[in-house]
Amino acid sequence: MILQIDSRESNNKKIKEYFDSIGQEYFVSKLPCGDYANPQNMKVVVELKHSHNDGLGELVMNLCRTITHERFRKEVMLSKKIGVERFIVLIASKDITNVDEIHLWKNKYGKVNPETFEKIVKTFRDKYDVEFIFCKPNECGKKILELLNIAK
Repeated sequence: MILQIDSRESNNKKIKEYFDSIGQEYFVSKLPCGDYANPQNMKVVVELKHSHNDGLGELVMNLCRTITHERFRKEVMLSKKIGVERFIVLIASKDITNVDEIHLWKNKYGKVNPETFEKIVKTFRDKYDVEFIFCKPNECGKKILELLNIAK
């Protein structure tokens, strides 16, 4: 199966290299929502947060700043409108393995309290039916294929 990568997805050189190394076919084209999808089954999309191997820092920007929060919320709402059943936010993290551990995160980038941030993520998850899944930074490519049911 072929994989679609959103043309606006940046900083994904290592992930593309991983796909190339295992012979995973992909094409780059604008997706209405998410960063990665199986074009034969658009009911599941993956939004990747992996900036500088710390996806939580990137997620803070998406959920804790008014302008980016609204953009992210609109993207999730659009996904539901066009029939996406699973909007998955895949977060690359060296230390955190699930939403219930976010309060343990060492935030190096700002003033957001990790305990408060965990509550924000859980509220967003529950309100908008979004899945937050974690993986090690070097496992993003493999996890994307797994989540999209693209066997390789």
